[in-house]
Amino acid sequence: MCPKPPLPRWLRPAPAWEQVWWAVEPSLPLAGLEALETALADDDPALVQGCTVYGRPTKMACLIAYAVWQGLGLTDPDDVEQAFGRVLFEADERLGECGGTRWLLTPWDAWPRKEAFAALLPLVTEARRAREESQRLTEETPCTAATAGD
Repeated sequence: MCPKPPLPRWLRPAPAWEQVWWAVEPSLPLAGLEALETALADDDPALVQGCTVYGRPTKMACLIAYAVWQGLGLTDPDDVEQAFGRVLFEADERLGECGGTRWLLTPWDAWPRKEAFAALLPLVTEARRAREESQRLTEETPCTAATAGD
């Protein structure tokens, strides 16, 4: 029998920006989380605040756009913008609030760079580790529905 999943992170008590991060995270590819974690740790100048995507081909991107740009291997800024929009839409659906992602994106753009990176790095690291562990467990012990007569 599969264990019952815990309450989603975006519904747990936390600052609004942190709840939004946990609503965004499920829509980001693992490779994007890995790239974002490295960018935050290394203060990558390609990870920017104040705009979504810059350059043609893409040379810089914000927190969420960076993860889809790097994680999906996108180069065209239009493709990055489209993937960014999809992530925001999905997160807003999880939050039950149209435009709810503003509670993360506004602080990201407003905080001093050092403060923003320090706030997000532990959450990105936690998300990446949890995703890797989840994938490992899924590969090792796939859940199957019980059938009648078992």
